[in-house]
Amino acid sequence: MATLTVRDPKDMVAEHLVIIRGRAERMLAERESLSASGEADADSRVAEFFAIGSSFKLTEREMVVLLFGGLFPPPPTSRCGCPTCSRRVKRT
Repeated sequence: MATLTVRDPKDMVAEHLVIIRGRAERMLAERESLSASGEADADSRVAEFFAIGSSFKLTEREMVVLLFGGLFPPPPTSRCGCPTCSRRVKRT
């Protein structure tokens, strides 16, 4: 007789999040590309991540922030005084 084990969706989301973020970091930092099987795995993980996230009533934006938040450096906040920065200061 086969035994069915059910995993906690929160654990699955956490696992997918770690793996997807790790791959994204490697791809951005090292210009690494995925193999065909790696792409298929990434596609299924992302699809399952979004499915579980939506069942928790997360918006797509919230899920994208979970995936990629902090992955990119924040834009500089200091203004150097050049004409371009001066124009930006006047608009905001």
